[in-house]
Amino acid sequence: MSSSKLCLAREKVLGTEDLLAEILIKLGSSQDLIRAAAVSPQWWALAKGGSFKLAWVQRHEPAHVGFLVEMQEGIGRIQKLMYGPQLGEVTAVAIRRYINNALLAGDNIIGSSNGIILTHNPGEGYCTSFPGGNPRIYKAVAPSMPPIPRDTEQHTVNTFGQFGVLPQAGRSGVSCFVKDASRPFLTCYDGVSFCSSESIYVHVSIYDDEVGWTRFVSEPIPSPEAALFHRNPYTVLVGSKLYMMYVVGFIVCFDLVSKTFTEVPLPGEVLERVSSWYDYSVARHRGGAIVLVHYHKSVMYTWVLSFSNEGPSWDLETMVDLIHCFGNRISSVAWKRIMGRENFPIGADNFYSIQVRSTSSDGRFVLLTLGFDLGMFELDMLDTRVREITNPTRSGLLGRMFPLSEPWEVTP
Repeated sequence: MSSSKLCLAREKVLGTEDLLAEILIKLGSSQDLIRAAAVSPQWWALAKGGSFKLAWVQRHEPAHVGFLVEMQEGIGRIQKLMYGPQLGEVTAVAIRRYINNALLAGDNIIGSSNGIILTHNPGEGYCTSFPGGNPRIYKAVAPSMPPIPRDTEQHTVNTFGQFGVLPQAGRSGVSCFVKDASRPFLTCYDGVSFCSSESIYVHVSIYDDEVGWTRFVSEPIPSPEAALFHRNPYTVLVGSKLYMMYVVGFIVCFDLVSKTFTEVPLPGEVLERVSSWYDYSVARHRGGAIVLVHYHKSVMYTWVLSFSNEGPSWDLETMVDLIHCFGNRISSVAWKRIMGRENFPIGADNFYSIQVRSTSSDGRFVLLTLGFDLGMFELDMLDTRVREITNPTRSGLLGRMFPLSEPWEVTP
């Protein structure tokens, strides 16, 4: 075929919007889409169109930007965006430039989904916003969640708080956890305990613009020993399923359609090793379920939850040797202490352990702290690389942490 005929054929294909859209939507990331769309004004207009954006977000996951970290500074708590210094997605880098930590500092962030953050003000209720931009634009989405009724049998000593779902907020809804403890509790390195073996009830409240808040409560979950709760319980909302990390050692799932609760046990190998809320983290997975990131000794594992007629099951997806990844960043003596050797047991007395703080969608990026004095790191499970993050505090007073992705709030 002559060069003129080849050019004509190319123009016919790339000049047809339907065919062009099919080509662009198969690109791997937002970075690739931006580069391709910049070829011509026609391509750029197509990529910015509402119908194409909607199709794009239904097929792809937002790019990972970093982690929102709550920390103690002075007498107050602030929020900061933490990320490694190495450049990743071009889109993520651009977002980092316009996210001002000073604007995040005063927010009480309780949830994050698809680049949208959920904040709460006791006097104003819940708001969603994009962390970038000056001034910040907040969108009120619901009044404050009613407290758990104290005069029912579903409010036991083992009550740490309740979960909330705002299905109409953002592109795919936003969920959160609100602490509402039954009484003072014991906080230890491994989690939170009420020193009670009473049954546990899981409370979920769902907000609707017409009905308001509606509460659903699980059947009693037996607690043969004193239950150990996550210090900062959190949620993962995937379609119509809300996965709740509440008690250390298992996951509770609430189906927003059938309004039913089910327990999801951790993988058998993980369950045998888990003793702390620091040992694992859970995030959304592209396959429509969840991914679990778990640390044991010197290896980081990722497990993916799948469903069949026989019920839920976990499949091991990735194993990463941390000693190899960190190289000479951590001394051999520190590794021995971290793994409990040389008479340095893992625990609160010496703080030489690894804490899995949070993980991004698909479990690719994991936020770690090593002890409380060896720094904070972002681990790339795919490229097996470690990015060191400036240690935000030496006091160890770190609070809630949420992954942040590029903002995808799209209307057709």
